[in-house]
Amino acid sequence: SDGCAEDQYCDRRQLRCFPKRSVAEGCAGPEQCLTGVCDPVGICGPCEGPDDCADGEFCDSSAEVPGCALCDGACRLCERAGSDACTGCSEGSYLLGQMCLPCSACPVGQYAQAACVQTADTVCVGCAAPCGSCDGGSVADCLTCSDGSVPVDGGCLPPPGSACADPAECQSGHCVEGVCCDVACSANCSSCLASLTGGQDGLCLLWQCHADAG
Repeated sequence: SDGCAEDQYCDRRQLRCFPKRSVAEGCAGPEQCLTGVCDPVGICGPCEGPDDCADGEFCDSSAEVPGCALCDGACRLCERAGSDACTGCSEGSYLLGQMCLPCSACPVGQYAQAACVQTADTVCVGCAAPCGSCDGGSVADCLTCSDGSVPVDGGCLPPPGSACADPAECQSGHCVEGVCCDVACSANCSSCLASLTGGQDGLCLLWQCHADAG
């Protein structure tokens, strides 16, 4: 707000409020006119249609002297007063019928396949399993994982202790004795199996070696 009453305008040079001018009075800009219309020759005039008004305003032909009036706050463009008379929306909202609604944000577990635009809301699609959150539709787009694994190089790989058949299946890159192991675990008398070490699966530890009899 410029601090002036509704029927006044602020003179920026003098920093004072002056009464707005009536139709046929001189003007230097639309803000100086009661109708909100200052024609090209500098005369306040009635509005005749939406082209006479700024964004966020409409030509109120129901007034005694047709003038520009404010649209509902949700509208960037409108044809009359009310939230159901929008013809254009501000950024962050979209037009449904003649109402501007806020763009949706995708919930956790989904990503925006199509961004919100003036005529359509955001299109949200579920992430690929086992992604917990993602920024695209493939496992390579995982940001977090929902199965206890962690995202590595854009995919979800299980932590040490998980069953495996190949090193590529493990986030550590080590598949030993059928489990993902924290290290290569190749030293003598070492194992990644809790049943041998007394520790936990996936943690390489030494275990008691027994010499062959004889």
